[in-house]
Parts: sequence; structure tokens; C-alpha cells
Amino acid sequence: MIIAFGGYSLLNIAQACQKIGLGMMHKSRLKGTIVWVFATIGTTGSSFVLLSAVSMGNVSIVGAMAGTGLASLSLFSAFVMGERVGRREMLGVTVVLAGAVLAGLSSSKSEPSAMLIREMYLTLGAVAAAGSLAVLLIHLRKLPAGVATGCFAGALGGFIPKFQKVSTSGLGKARSPVGLTSAPGAGGDAGGSHGISGGPATPQDGFLHRAGAIFANPYALTWIALSVLSMVVLQFAFKKDKAIRVIPAFTGSIIVIPVLGGVAFFGESFSPLQGAGVALILGGVMLITMKRKKENR
Repeated sequence: MIIAFGGYSLLNIAQACQKIGLGMMHKSRLKGTIVWVFATIGTTGSSFVLLSAVSMGNVSIVGAMAGTGLASLSLFSAFVMGERVGRREMLGVTVVLAGAVLAGLSSSKSEPSAMLIREMYLTLGAVAAAGSLAVLLIHLRKLPAGVATGCFAGALGGFIPKFQKVSTSGLGKARSPVGLTSAPGAGGDAGGSHGISGGPATPQDGFLHRAGAIFANPYALTWIALSVLSMVVLQFAFKKDKAIRVIPAFTGSIIVIPVLGGVAFFGESFSPLQGAGVALILGGVMLITMKRKKENR
């Protein structure tokens, strides 16, 4: 939970800096590009922080922590960027952090009972098609497309923790061309709905070999591609609307998709207290989003 908090905080702050860099390009292309490049490195680095978190905990809980990044962004805006943060925003930050604590304390680490990988890919395809069509229709009707595009970027990003979970599992490592040498008896189901497979690594598996097993399997390639695609879509959203409207839309989707996916595709348990924690996080995100009319970001 703590690692996920750090990862999502880095992600949202870096996204805001990407928006700043895009704005600076109008006055100085070089300075704006430098800011944008460093911010993009930050968004990329956050993916690897979240990979570590999701390898330790449940997909649903790691996904729910996405709202904590927006709380960190509000504090960053106040103390680093010098923006005025009112009582409503600070209440939203408090509610988000309270929800994160409640969701975290009421959760327990559990290994998924099954990985419905074929269903994950089919759902991803349906979400990608529906999101693309919705954004296209909104654009053709000349309606404000920033929030919708941000939601779409968040929906794509919401699938990242699920595929990260698979890529770090025994099943994912077994699908790598440099897969770990498993203990005798380890195996996998080649069908679409998979049980957990892959035995523990043997001592001869070095660090580079283990890293190759995690990052060279098809599920790792999927989440890396989704990270890039989500970031590209988000850049289009930034060009259509303000960051304070786009990032909460992005955050709402990137919370809901992993929470639902963890339960649906991994059979993770989700208690009423965890549900209350996620509801608090979403409520806090709404409070932070309902900012004053005049925005300076």
C-alpha cells in the first residue's frame, strides 16, 4: 500500500509537470521540451514502482491507491507550485488519505485463485473499442473532449496492474523465452483461463535471468504497451482541457478498473470495509476536483 502510494504520487505529479511542459513550449520550445522529457521519465518510473507494489499485494488494493496520487498532487500544487489550496481541497486530501488507510488496513495479502487471461484481453479490447468510438464521436460533434479522453487514458492505464500481476506470477515467468528454471512439478495451463503455475526459482537463476523472466513475457509487453498508449492518449487530453479536470477523470478510471478487475479476473476478496475505503477515495477525488472557478494551472 505504501509503495503504491509513492508510485501513484509520482505518476500524478509527473503528469502535472507534463502539462506544464506542454504549456511552456509556446514561449520556449527548448525549456518546455526539457520539462516534458523529465516529467515523462517520472511517469515511466512510476510504472516500475507500481510493478513492485502489485507483485506484493492485491490488484484491487493497489488500484484503489490511485486516488492518493491526486492528494499528493494537491499538496505539490500548494507547497511547490505556490497555488492556493482551499478548505475543500484540503478536506478532499484528508478524505482520500482516510480512505486509503481504511482500505489498506482492512485488506489482506492473498494469492489469486485463477487468472482469467483470455477474458482480460477480451475486456481490454472492448474497452479500447468503446473508448475510441466515444472520443471520436465527441470530437466529431465538437464537444469538449478533454474529460472523456482523460477517462479513456485512465481506463487503459487501469489494465496495467492486472497484466503486471500476471507478468510477475509463475505463469508469466513460465511464458518468457528466458523463463526461470522451475522446481520439479511446476506447470501451467495453456488454455485461456489459467490457474497459478510456475515453481520457485532455482539457485542458478541470477538477477538478470529473473528480470528477463518478468519483463520478456507477453504479459509484460502488454502492460508496457498500455503504459505508452495511456500516456499518449493523456497528452491529447491535456491539449483539450485543464490538468485539474483531466487528471481527476484519469484517476477515477484508473481506480475503478483495477478494483473491478481484481475481483473479476483474479478472484480477489473485497470486503465491505475495503469498499468503504474505495468510496472515500473516490469521494475525496471529487472534492479535490470541485475547485474554485479560476484555475491557474
